[in-house]
Amino acid sequence: MKDIPVIFGKKGRTTIPQPLREKLGWQAGDTIRFRLDGDKVIISRDRPQPQEHPAVKLAVELPGLAILLAHLAPLVFGGGGSG
Repeated sequence: MKDIPVIFGKKGRTTIPQPLREKLGWQAGDTIRFRLDGDKVIISRDRPQPQEHPAVKLAVELPGLAILLAHLAPLVFGGGGSG
């Protein structure tokens, strides 16, 4: 891939060009890390994408676990609720 010139905005902001993001598989919401290496800046994805992150997977699975526990609780602890 050839060089893609990018111009800084007035506040020093820039955008990682779409062809680079697509090639790297980067998406909105990804966390990136900047590292200075001599006179170069190295930009890398900091961690897996949110949908791949184990904590997010656990959070998605917890509602199902709560429903299962609600159904099992009466069997384990005795059910009825009047007592």
